[in-house]
Amino acid sequence: MKFFSIAALLLALPFATAAQDDAHPELGAKYSLDLGLFFPERDIVLEAGATGLRGVDFTSDLGLEKHDQMFAVDFRWRFGEKWSLAAQHFSASAAATVFLDEDIEWKGLVFDDGTNVDSSSEFALYRLFFGRSFAKTDRVDFGIGAGIHWLDMSAEIAGSVLVNNTVTFQRERVAASSPLPNIGAWYDYSLSPRWAIKARADWFQASIDEYDGRLVNFQAGINFAWFSHSGIGVAYNHFELDAGVTSPKWQGSADLTFKGPYAFVNFFW
Repeated sequence: MKFFSIAALLLALPFATAAQDDAHPELGAKYSLDLGLFFPERDIVLEAGATGLRGVDFTSDLGLEKHDQMFAVDFRWRFGEKWSLAAQHFSASAAATVFLDEDIEWKGLVFDDGTNVDSSSEFALYRLFFGRSFAKTDRVDFGIGAGIHWLDMSAEIAGSVLVNNTVTFQRERVAASSPLPNIGAWYDYSLSPRWAIKARADWFQASIDEYDGRLVNFQAGINFAWFSHSGIGVAYNHFELDAGVTSPKWQGSADLTFKGPYAFVNFFW
């Protein structure tokens, strides 16, 4: 309730401060917060203990919904003359039941063509990014920095399999959780006191802890300052992970993509 009271107060403030300047007010704000809905198209291809068969495509093979909508949040704190700390979070989960039209292998088990299987997957992203501005004016903010993506992933397949000439019900789950460091950059530009364009990109490719591969996290969009401390915006988000996974609960690989529009309300003060 406290958050919604603050949000209502910010929305009620007239657009006064920005009208006196030539720049979008968010570029000069100490804090900015985006709250909205992410509408991604997702691709989830996972491999767990494969014995020669391809990875399991959880959308096309197992019937998980390809399109989703999820709550997402972005936050940024500018401190000092040129320093900032940013955060991002979104999570997704899905489940489905399907009759297989081809064999799939999962953790040493082969689920045969024509059998009925249940599947589920869960994914959560937590991003922290520390950066420094190298070109900063009232209308432009360009900087680079480094950060951490904490990824939580899990997946499960359950169904009947043939083991030693006996049909048995099996349920196998994999899970991995680890931080991944990354480098990145951002560029914000004020088109007018009401309009601003914003873009950022993070990248990682290395072997660390439970992951060995590549991560890309990109966002670009436009913001409209409806009031002096709040507005609305739309953006395109693209998150991609292509990595081998080595953990006590998962030996295999993960190829994940979440991409699509992001609509949000933003606050800056």
